[in-house]
Amino acid sequence: MQRVVPDEQREIAAALAATVACESVALTQVVSGPSHLLGRAMLVRQGREAPGTLDGGGLDRWAAHKAGALLSAGVTGLVHHRRDRLREQQLAALGYDWAA
Repeated sequence: MQRVVPDEQREIAAALAATVACESVALTQVVSGPSHLLGRAMLVRQGREAPGTLDGGGLDRWAAHKAGALLSAGVTGLVHHRRDRLREQQLAALGYDWAA
C-alpha cells in the first residue's frame, strides 16, 4: 500500500483518474535500485504525453517502450533493467484496460 499525495505525485493521481475514465494507461515505478531513483513513477499513455519521469532520459524511453508493450498485451509485469552489469533496477508496470 502506498499513500498518494496528488499534489506531490501527479503521475499516480493521473493514473487513478485515467482508470476512473476507463482509459488504458500503464504506471511504471522504480521498486529497487539506486536510492535516488526509488519510488519515482511515470505514467504511460498510448501515443500521448503523460506526467512523471524516472530519470529524465534513457530509462524513461526504455520504460515507456516496455510498459507500452505490456499495456498493448493487456498484462502487468515486473521488468528488469540493467543500466550496467553491476546495478539492476526493477520497474513495476501496471496496465489498466477497462474497455476490453
